[in-house]
Amino acid sequence: LDPAFEVPANVTINLNYANGSNHLFQLVVKPHSQVIWNVNALAGGAAAQAAVEIVSSGAGIVVQRHMFFHYTHTVNEDNTLDFGSVTDTLGQVDTYHSISFAEGDNNIGHQEWLNLYNPTGKTETIYVTMINGLGSVYSRSFQVEAYRHQILDISTYTQQHLGIPGNVQSYKVSLTIQTLDNQHFVAERSEYFNTAGSTFAVVGGTA
Repeated sequence: LDPAFEVPANVTINLNYANGSNHLFQLVVKPHSQVIWNVNALAGGAAAQAAVEIVSSGAGIVVQRHMFFHYTHTVNEDNTLDFGSVTDTLGQVDTYHSISFAEGDNNIGHQEWLNLYNPTGKTETIYVTMINGLGSVYSRSFQVEAYRHQILDISTYTQQHLGIPGNVQSYKVSLTIQTLDNQHFVAERSEYFNTAGSTFAVVGGTA
């Protein structure tokens, strides 16, 4: 075996909470093994909203996040989602100054969120451009403080600025996120859906 794969990984986990505080944890992952780290149990109630930065020395690692949830959210008077499910996401190995997401559905039975995290030491201005299936565009900027994250309700923005009642394509939105000064950020799109009762009934979430 290659000796490079026979060393432990010394891992630092940094939880950055929505209130600007952070919490560092240290652990060791032995060669050819895995560690299941329970964020809620180890970080307490403050972990309700936390961005996570993970650094390894000694050996490379793969980081995978499982989220088990019961999602309850009222989008509007005609759209309330209530169900349980799970998402599984691999950690992002780099940060970007521009990133795009293909179509996300914001029609009845769906809820889309955009999660932004600023991993730098200064406030960033992040620009979000939404384009629906008809080619209509809505853009705005957001200030994200250093080492903090911000959650954007894309479904509400769609309904207020792009959606046309009865037109399915007007609620299908692609996203472009960027900084204009090449500052880097992390972006994640989460979508929750419950279309029970429709022709193609599905229940769950993606991240």
